[in-house]
This record gives sequence, C-alpha cells and structure tokens, in this order.
Amino acid sequence: MNHPLRRDSKLVGLLVGLIGPIVLFALLSLINDSFADPFARDGFRGFTLKGKLILSILPNVAFFEVYKRRKLNESLTGVVGATIICGVIMAILIFTVDQA
Repeated sequence: MNHPLRRDSKLVGLLVGLIGPIVLFALLSLINDSFADPFARDGFRGFTLKGKLILSILPNVAFFEVYKRRKLNESLTGVVGATIICGVIMAILIFTVDQA
C-alpha cells in the first residue's frame, strides 16, 4: 500500500512544509520556557522570537532535499510554497511584535 506522505502532490508538500516549522517552533518555545533564565549573566538566557522563527524554517531544508533526491517535484513545489508562506508570516511577526 502506498503511504500518503510518499505521494507526489502539492498538498502533501504544503502540509509537511507547514507542520515541520510549527512543531520545531513549539519545541524551541518549550525549551525556552523550561531552561531559560532571563536574569542569568553567563547562562542560557533563552531564544528571542526572531531566533526561534529563523530556526523553525530548518526542517523545510531537510524536506526540500528529501523530495529533491526522490524526484517528487510536486511535493517539492508544495514545500517551497510552504516556506514562502512561513517567510511572509515570519517577516510580519518580526517587524510587528514588540520585543521589549
């Protein structure tokens, strides 16, 4: 039976490309809330919003490479579209959210 994530479709690429960054952003926020000490001088002060947003795009690079090597061009197009959507959302958040 054919696994649904191995199908070559733009919808699969778009879903994978949107879910990956959301999961990594949530993980980084969890790490930030668990281990960050905002008053530490030398310790881990935590991730900034900008840092979490930029790091959360990294799974799309891996998905891009996997789909490129498997020659799943439709799914690759979906991942690129998801990355563009995430980039626009990131730009809006970075420039509108006050980091004070």
